[in-house]
Amino acid sequence: MTVYRDYTGNERELIVDGFNPELMTITGNKATKVGNYVARVSVIDPEHFAVSYDKKSGDFVDIKWYVSQNWIKTPKAKKTEYEYTGELQELELNSYNERFMEVTGNKALEIGEYEARISLKDPESTCFDEGGFTGDIIIKWKIVGVEEPKQEEIETSNDNISKEENEASKENISKEEPEIPTENETSTEEKNNDKVNEEIKDEVIEIEPEEVITYKAKILQSKGGKITTKTKTVEEGENQTFTITPDEGYRIVDVKIDGESVGTVYKYTLRNVKKVHEITAEFEKIEVKEEIKEEVKEEFEEDINDDKDENIEQEHEKTKIEFEDVKEESWYFESVKYATTNGLFKGVSDNEFAPSVTMNRAMLVTVLYRLDGEKVTSSSNKFNDIEKGSYYEVAVLWATENKIVSGVSENEFAPSSKITREQLVVMLYRFANLKGKDVSEKADLTIFEDVNEISDYAKEATAWAVNAGYINGRSETILAPKETATRAEVATILMRFSGV
Repeated sequence: MTVYRDYTGNERELIVDGFNPELMTITGNKATKVGNYVARVSVIDPEHFAVSYDKKSGDFVDIKWYVSQNWIKTPKAKKTEYEYTGELQELELNSYNERFMEVTGNKALEIGEYEARISLKDPESTCFDEGGFTGDIIIKWKIVGVEEPKQEEIETSNDNISKEENEASKENISKEEPEIPTENETSTEEKNNDKVNEEIKDEVIEIEPEEVITYKAKILQSKGGKITTKTKTVEEGENQTFTITPDEGYRIVDVKIDGESVGTVYKYTLRNVKKVHEITAEFEKIEVKEEIKEEVKEEFEEDINDDKDENIEQEHEKTKIEFEDVKEESWYFESVKYATTNGLFKGVSDNEFAPSVTMNRAMLVTVLYRLDGEKVTSSSNKFNDIEKGSYYEVAVLWATENKIVSGVSENEFAPSSKITREQLVVMLYRFANLKGKDVSEKADLTIFEDVNEISDYAKEATAWAVNAGYINGRSETILAPKETATRAEVATILMRFSGV
């Protein structure tokens, strides 16, 4: 297993030792976001080859890997008690990183107790280094001291005394000794001040802390795996992330949130939680079929001609099996059915077709070779990168002999090089010429905004393919000649080419 310790925001790719692109395909080996992933390595020709990993072998193997969160330093308060100054004060923090965090409740003016809340901007991709915590950090702090009386209130009290009373007061002071109030008596000013202080005191007492509402999700899981979360309870409005992990020998069948399926996910985040949610995971045991490949190989080598009819019969029987990744409602369902039924394509495993896998040069010449009836060729191999006995060796010799395709150099063919859409139509155009098809009619390509992106050598073939309806634009105005072609797309084009 390959482990990346932290999220970078860039695409991460699983590196598999011993992976041979000429014999194998790989899916699920690239990811950008944090999470658990499963890469599948499959052999291209399962009739003659098997792949082995971690003491297991077969037509394919699954490799678990993950991209982990970026662990950032947990912020701490330099101090939690501040003296009242009458000015706005801010809680001082060590290790606060504004790139990954945001903080609220860290500024105050008046005397009192406060709570600063530090949140991660992206809790799925980052976590605090103390235990991998992704929830909010709460730091309590306070401002202490004595507030000075407000000058405005004192001046307002003096304004209420009339000029006559003020003059009389001055005269009385000059003629009489001032009275000293008894213990039970207080001056009007003192009473006013006491009243102001009582009002301030009452106002402080009425302030109550906000009620914190928390929720705890209900977790249900079948045998064969578990659901885990780093935060069992979350406050209202927060996010909560769950990790779904199948046990060894099991796989995820479905994950549901409040009864609604979210698919076979390995990680799910509830956002802005405002109620109790229910998360359910269903697992099932993986059935591994044991096949004695050596016996099959020996039978095949003994007399391939005698078994030809039987092999064809078995191949047609196999195509009746539904591929798990080709649903009946998929746009490519009929195309895949046609291509596999007629022996042009085979699944990457008994139950997988891999429709979105990109075609390479070796795959395409093999498919065209099968479409031509796998005719015998007298050519000899001149390419250094064509392995003797490989599934595509004879197909490459046939394709070069019939000028369907040439090498990238005098002694290199580049079998694993990915096929672009314009390269695909050029090879199909040459194959059509080989089969004696009429290729004279061409379409006007100027309707496509990216017409200038078509290579000169591919323009004639592209105009023919568009006119014949073998290839369409990715939209009404975009042809995308330099983009790659998938197995599903090629299966569809070949079905159209065959007139089905």
